[in-house]
Amino acid sequence: MFDYKSGEDTNTFTNKNFPRQKVTLKDLSAADIQKTEELIGNSITNPAIREAAIIDLVLTNFDPSIVEAAIASQTPDSILAIAIPPRAFEDFASTSANTPVKIDVLGNDEGTIGVPLVIANFDPTTTKGGTIKLDDNATPDNQSDDQLIYTPPANFTGIDSFNYTLTDGKETSTSKVTISVPVFNLNNLNGNNGFVINGNNAGNFSGVSTSSIGDFNGDGLDDLIIGAFGADPNNINAAGESYVLYGSKAGFPANITPANLNGNNGFIINGIDANGFSGGAVSSAGDLNGDGLDDIAIGAFGATANGKNNAGKTYILFGSKTPFPVRFNLSDLNGNNGFVLNGVNEFDYLGLSVSKLGDLNGDSLDDLLVNAPGPLNSSAGKNYIIYGRKGGFPASLNASDINGTNGFVINETDGNSGSSVSGVGDINGDGMADLIVGTDGANPDSNTPGKSYVVFGSRTGFSPVLNRAELNGKNGFIIEGIEINTSTVVSGAGDINGDGADDLIVGISEANANNNIAAGKTYIIFGSKTQFPAVFNLSQINGNNGFILNGIEPDERSGISVSAVGDLNGDGFDDLTIGASGASVGSNNAAGRTYILFGTNQGFAANINYSDLNGNNGFFLNGVAADDLSGTSVSGAGDINGDGLDDAIIGSPGSLFNNAPGKSFVVFGNAAFGGIYRPTSTPADLQLIKTSSSTTPYIGDLVTFSLVVSNNGAGISRQIKVSDLLPPGMSLVSVSSEQGTYDSITGIWDVGNLRDGISRTLNIVAKVDAIASNTNTAAVTAARETDPDSIPNNNNPNEDDQDSVIYSVAGGGGLSLVFDEAYYLAKHPDVKAAVEKRKFKNGFSHFVRHGEKENREFRVWVFDESYYLAQNPDVKAAVEKGKFRNGLRHFIQHGQFEARKPNAIDPSSKTLQFDEDYYLQQNPDVKKAVEKRKFRSGFAHFIEWGQIEGRKSSPLEKNILPG
Repeated sequence: MFDYKSGEDTNTFTNKNFPRQKVTLKDLSAADIQKTEELIGNSITNPAIREAAIIDLVLTNFDPSIVEAAIASQTPDSILAIAIPPRAFEDFASTSANTPVKIDVLGNDEGTIGVPLVIANFDPTTTKGGTIKLDDNATPDNQSDDQLIYTPPANFTGIDSFNYTLTDGKETSTSKVTISVPVFNLNNLNGNNGFVINGNNAGNFSGVSTSSIGDFNGDGLDDLIIGAFGADPNNINAAGESYVLYGSKAGFPANITPANLNGNNGFIINGIDANGFSGGAVSSAGDLNGDGLDDIAIGAFGATANGKNNAGKTYILFGSKTPFPVRFNLSDLNGNNGFVLNGVNEFDYLGLSVSKLGDLNGDSLDDLLVNAPGPLNSSAGKNYIIYGRKGGFPASLNASDINGTNGFVINETDGNSGSSVSGVGDINGDGMADLIVGTDGANPDSNTPGKSYVVFGSRTGFSPVLNRAELNGKNGFIIEGIEINTSTVVSGAGDINGDGADDLIVGISEANANNNIAAGKTYIIFGSKTQFPAVFNLSQINGNNGFILNGIEPDERSGISVSAVGDLNGDGFDDLTIGASGASVGSNNAAGRTYILFGTNQGFAANINYSDLNGNNGFFLNGVAADDLSGTSVSGAGDINGDGLDDAIIGSPGSLFNNAPGKSFVVFGNAAFGGIYRPTSTPADLQLIKTSSSTTPYIGDLVTFSLVVSNNGAGISRQIKVSDLLPPGMSLVSVSSEQGTYDSITGIWDVGNLRDGISRTLNIVAKVDAIASNTNTAAVTAARETDPDSIPNNNNPNEDDQDSVIYSVAGGGGLSLVFDEAYYLAKHPDVKAAVEKRKFKNGFSHFVRHGEKENREFRVWVFDESYYLAQNPDVKAAVEKGKFRNGLRHFIQHGQFEARKPNAIDPSSKTLQFDEDYYLQQNPDVKKAVEKRKFRSGFAHFIEWGQIEGRKSSPLEKNILPG
């Protein structure tokens, strides 16, 4: 007798009474097995048949005919081959982008034993636009082993699915197949989805640094730069080279080498210092010289400066619409086309890290951050901020010349000044650019964690020297690390959580994660308008104020490079890129990997493992060959191909031990990244609303102009720009923006991208400096997507992408010119009725918009503050008690309606009216301007300019305004 025990793993069968479940002996009780053993005895010796008989006996309540049938047939099929309805179970598969995968959908399905199941039908197109084909598995006569081949949409990453139906010839069953596509292999770049820039020669290590440089050549497209610090230009050993590649809408080949650069599509920058390693750090410098073109910064940390070995240099090359030669020598910088910043002391290593800052000091010019870490394990490190300026730069500038006027210095006070520095956008929401400095393990001899330091931008300027110990939460803060003796890499993160404040990244590649040595960790800290503490410890990150990304394999060193990458997949959120240069890809050790994490406003868990990336929330970019060290440098590439989506660049310099030429991979942004499938485009719908805190301010008042731009459409709107220049007679006090940056010189608010249903606000606080009346208009001047009800920058007031505020500034004392509101409403009852119905704020609002064009009669008063207070002691008393700021405010609000006289002149005299003929006769320049339609009338000129300039409004009007 066979001794079967309850709980044993044995063969699996189905039964007619239980067609939806699979049964084994371990599903039965010991008592039932013993009872069936006694019934069967030794009559069935075949193990499989015996098992089937035992199961059927139990499930049929010990029907003895089961034993007889089994003995007669001696096959398990005779017992269990009863018509079982077929059942399809859900299948799961995984593949990489652009790679088909074969799926055995029938492998886990069930039906009657001995009756083959075949695929009856399937969706030819998946939910995300992939395709499905039937594969006969090389056995066309046997449909039971057919499989389905899934091909993802081009460049798609994410979760996809489709349905299939099987049949046993009589009945059918349908189920779902889910496919994850979390990987994009860099060897799939083909020119359409990106391209490769190969190093020139062995030992060049091209790709050791990479960066977008904005629009360097003024063609309206973003450009990029790649550093190759081991190159030997002009036979100068390790002087280094940098390669500038211009953006193009005409496309790129799949492979590019520096030899392909011809001056029109890009050029080569030759280093000039032996062992200077120029290109070890490269970055945009923003528009440092204020000429409207972006500039380049190139670090040469090993260069000799002023006779000091390894003092280091940083070269700044100004953007130009004039083509550069195929090769440009850095020795040709002359102050007009760029300049060099020289390190001060031996082993300063100035230029080990460089970064564009944006406008740190509020002068509307971009600034530059250059790092000089000093000797290893020293406390001599410094970071230099160079202010942008339109006055030009000398051909050579020593870092010691930075004096508080042309920039300032951040001194290290505990441990190494980090080898990583970056601008981080505006993380505290004050409208100013901020910066971050990472350290290489503060106080390394004392086994303390490293730190990073954030310094906030300020319109009030900076002292010549800022010590990090001075950071107090108001002017910046310290980020206290967790991991001991580790180096930090820092960067801005854009606005990854969609709250309107820029975020920042701190990468610690030597950190242990998930019990894996040197797997690496990356910390994201969310920007906030709420004041930061003076010290922020990374252990405080909780998902609400930021989150942690954990590496997943030993020695992958995730976080060795970190960067914002812009909006790679077009969903309206900024995305992140994190390099893990030590990661293995299959059998290719240290091929390297780059992780892309998509931004979202749906929140982040406090801890995220890279293994959690499924294509929808992010994906992997796998390196190609062993020891490529792909991900050593990562950066956004701007929109280099001009398709409206941001691109990424990944440096793979290769191992120093392999004397590699190096290469860089440019990956084009794609709406298919992140599981986004858009079979049809959806329009955006931008609306702009402008309001003012006061429309009748006085000289000296502060006025807040608020702009709200909203996307009311169903699609994303990208690259939005709004113009709103302060009117004459007002000076800027402060700016705060929920998103983007505002240039007070040009008046352009660079909003960036807006998803559907999102609004962003800009507040401009201005001081009133002079009397004027004007219409201040703001308008959307640029947006990539089509707006169905407005065209950017067409100055059409009937569209909803522009709005205006009408204001009238009055003087605070002495003599002033005042629009006679009561007179205008009395003369024009239709206007009065419209004001009462709130179609206009007041009569003056109607006059500026319509009345002047319609030649409606109006009157202005000469208001004499001294006379008014002397004649109205009740008003004087009210002013003294603070009920009114001055007599003029009382007259505008009450006095003119109470028939109080504004001056000693007869109020019925026509001399109080503005005399148009007199004004044009006395001011021929104004008359000419009116004839050229620069002004509607002389009065329009007088309200905006004439009264400020002291021009007379009528023959008898005297000294209306001081001066």
